[in-house]
Amino acid sequence: MREELRVDLRAAFLGVRAVPPLLLVTPLRRIYCVLAETLELREGPRGWWPAAFSDAVGLVQCPQSSAAADAVHVVDPGTRVVFVGLGGTLVGDPVGVVAHARSASIAGGGRWSLAGAEALPPLACAVARRVVTVDSIATALEEAQRLRWHADIVDLESGHLAGAARGAGHRLVLFSSILIVSDDAVAGDIARCEPQSWLRGLEAAANEIREALSGRAPSADIVGQ
Repeated sequence: MREELRVDLRAAFLGVRAVPPLLLVTPLRRIYCVLAETLELREGPRGWWPAAFSDAVGLVQCPQSSAAADAVHVVDPGTRVVFVGLGGTLVGDPVGVVAHARSASIAGGGRWSLAGAEALPPLACAVARRVVTVDSIATALEEAQRLRWHADIVDLESGHLAGAARGAGHRLVLFSSILIVSDDAVAGDIARCEPQSWLRGLEAAANEIREALSGRAPSADIVGQ
């Protein structure tokens, strides 16, 4: 993508023409609000997507599914992009567990290892998991039995962002995906999972990101384990 076009798209999506060196990305308003409050971010100028900023970090609420990849397409070389979202476990992890993706794939498509080019080191509160991305929650539930042979957790965005980051490898975009387990995809219990059941995991991840930005050592408590 041409530099001029990238800057114009960034201004349209985020309301700014430059972003801090670390950009947090989430499609969910509840996650956006928790991160903005925990990191004490200021609401930015009005763009297509809600966004908040400090000098060190930006936060954007992106669309769900494949369009989330535009958050990677519009950043500058050297930007670190961290996706924070929800996922359905394929291996029986309790709701609220924080997962740090060691790989991300798109069902029926590419797979990318995230080791060695991550935007953040693995969180102490997180467990390493393989993530597979599908096109809809309905697909995640219908295909869970098959997907569990290839991954540990399923979501709608991580693979698309990882693919965009790796496709832009010459621009040195570093990428991490942090997922909070919101339901058991194999059991199909998504309708019974309330936000309160995964909020503790989200808060633990948000606090650890804040500590990492301030240089403090995090605790090693693994939520839900």
